[in-house]
Amino acid sequence: MLHPFKATRPTRDKAYLVATRSYISYEPYELEDKLENNPYTFLHVINPSALPEASYERRFEAVRERFDFFMQEGVFLQEELATYYLYRQKTPTHEFLGVIGLLDADSVAQGKTLPHEKTLERREKLFEKYLDTTGFQAEPVLVFGSVNEAYERCLAEVQDDRPEYEFSSTDRYLHQLWPVPEKWVVVLQEFFTKAGTKYIADGHHRLASSVRVAEGRPDNPLAQGVLCMFMSEKQLSIQAFERWMKLEDRVFDLNDLDAEYSVVPLEGPSS
Repeated sequence: MLHPFKATRPTRDKAYLVATRSYISYEPYELEDKLENNPYTFLHVINPSALPEASYERRFEAVRERFDFFMQEGVFLQEELATYYLYRQKTPTHEFLGVIGLLDADSVAQGKTLPHEKTLERREKLFEKYLDTTGFQAEPVLVFGSVNEAYERCLAEVQDDRPEYEFSSTDRYLHQLWPVPEKWVVVLQEFFTKAGTKYIADGHHRLASSVRVAEGRPDNPLAQGVLCMFMSEKQLSIQAFERWMKLEDRVFDLNDLDAEYSVVPLEGPSS
């Protein structure tokens, strides 16, 4: 089940200034420029290099402190009523549309949300500590599944209204977001109640860590949801992922991989 929730989000006038990619995707000079010249960027909240010598725990505490500061300064607002959020992203080559809500943390254990990757326990525990200390989830897990006519009609109707956020980023992506009106929240709740199996497209470690937090706080209802964006399977764009290995300095035989992998030689250029 994907539930509506009361999001903490940027005010309308500052959303385009708050929005950011993951800090690790920026070159050092880009990161420095944004932190120096944009007081509203979310990088001020999540940037761990602000305390390079501090322990993980202290850095996580600093993230929470900056989050609280943004709330006090009026950069963020707290939604008054629980709702879903419709997010649309247009790139030069693709368009994506999904519904953001809270996924039941136990949906994986119940077999309702299926992964396709294994996770590393070390990373799970580290991000669990991060979530437990900061108290917020900033990046949704991406899941997909089949949809019906009522779902598609609902999304079309919501998009007829003016989006709460609409801005372009420097990577030439257009971002739009709508808080879903109450009458359509009911329609989406009915859809997600009856929806079949969902599949994780991205965010396996975030989901696993959130499940750990939920299990550690069984009496806290706010800890039982995982920030999630649901997309129709028709909306997905699946791209190739290759890993290149340089073997010049190694004594290596492809047969050594046979125990763990299926290796097939391919003709083609190499670099």
